[in-house]
Amino acid sequence: MSDFWICFGFMGLMFVPAILMFLICGCTWGNKIGGAIGCLVFWLAISGAMYGETEYDISTYNNGVCIVCEGEYKFSGATKYRTSHHYYYTCENCDHTIELNSLMK
Repeated sequence: MSDFWICFGFMGLMFVPAILMFLICGCTWGNKIGGAIGCLVFWLAISGAMYGETEYDISTYNNGVCIVCEGEYKFSGATKYRTSHHYYYTCENCDHTIELNSLMK
């Protein structure tokens, strides 16, 4: 769970200026508070999605142990399209391949 708070903190570096902008430049207190709450909700959603993606990759990789035959996963390739990266790991025994969004050790 500490990974979520680290991600939340780094995302805060981007959203704190936006929240301050709403608090300083808003016309009414309703707009100021609504804009700040909207930024916080968006901030939490993005942080939660990033944390969920990382947790999914960790559970799928399963410490490098294949879920089909309990063999060992080896890095087999990577693809890149614009800003998305996909990493492929293949089992040495049964050729079962998994696709992850992060590079595993």
